[in-house]
Amino acid sequence: QLVLEITVEAYQCMRRDSEVQREWEEDTFTVRLTEDYIQELARRHPLNLIAMPRTKVHTSAMKDGRLSPKKAVEIDIRLSPSWMDYSQVYFAWECKRVGDKRVDRKYAVLIPEYITEGILRFIDEEYAAGLDDAGMLGYVLDGDVTNIVDDINASMCHPRRTRPLPAADHLAPAPAVGTFSGVYQSSHKRVSSQMPIRLHHLFLTFDFE
Repeated sequence: QLVLEITVEAYQCMRRDSEVQREWEEDTFTVRLTEDYIQELARRHPLNLIAMPRTKVHTSAMKDGRLSPKKAVEIDIRLSPSWMDYSQVYFAWECKRVGDKRVDRKYAVLIPEYITEGILRFIDEEYAAGLDDAGMLGYVLDGDVTNIVDDINASMCHPRRTRPLPAADHLAPAPAVGTFSGVYQSSHKRVSSQMPIRLHHLFLTFDFE
């Protein structure tokens, strides 16, 4: 809950203060949000959280030379307590650009990417292995959040998808965080450990020029 509150407050400050551009790359949104807003809020909190953008996850195979560290995946935003081992206890945000294909068909390709390069990375335990909670930030480029979520859920179980997910994995509305209502949750069973993981989804809209 603390991570959700810090992230939402950081986003609201960023939306108010920054000239955000629709043409930005995903990583531009992420670095700006983390380094200019989340880090300061996390540091000021009594729990003194550490927030880091784009940190690599190194497996045991990489550490003993069986696999190149260049193959390491990156966590877009990692928040962890300053007094614990950040590689073991942390909250991971995976970030993706999303848009409503009803506004522009070019946004249609972003929906399956949200699943394949986001949700499935948690299910496959590339991120947050052994942890109960993690999350995804959707940078909304255009359109209605409800439509985007409906498209994500439809894409999950599409028969042409290589790895379709059941309806039980669908995103569902979750309680608002303060005044921010673009909050959803989904629950999934991980492939290897079969342990469940709960994902928190925040869809961030901006006043683009």
